[in-house]
Amino acid sequence: MGKQWYQRRVHGECNKARTMENIFEKQGIKFKIITEDMGDSVCDFMWENFFPDEPISRSLKLERHWVIDEGHLKDSIKDCSSIAALDSSGSIIGVRLGKRKRRSQWILKIFERSFMSLPGWCWDLSLE
Repeated sequence: MGKQWYQRRVHGECNKARTMENIFEKQGIKFKIITEDMGDSVCDFMWENFFPDEPISRSLKLERHWVIDEGHLKDSIKDCSSIAALDSSGSIIGVRLGKRKRRSQWILKIFERSFMSLPGWCWDLSLE
């Protein structure tokens, strides 16, 4: 019973994936791993379509700065784990930025955790 359930489950998921691919292909949408030569277009897309409505950047009135473009957006593109949705003319209509973390980057992980806990720590001090 377990093997049959697994096979139905796997084949069902594969069929769903094929159906989704067909739906997007019919609409002229293709997905592509973002390459470094797409970096400027991705940055433009994010600043036009993401950052203005993203709650933190909106509340901080964040404006475009080269540090964010280079240090966050383009850095996320370097390891080829980010994907863009392109329309039939090749224009970007969606972006999913990703960044792999490696065990060897444990110092960076500690820094990120301590940096992210800093606002909460400062908030606790202000309440005393």
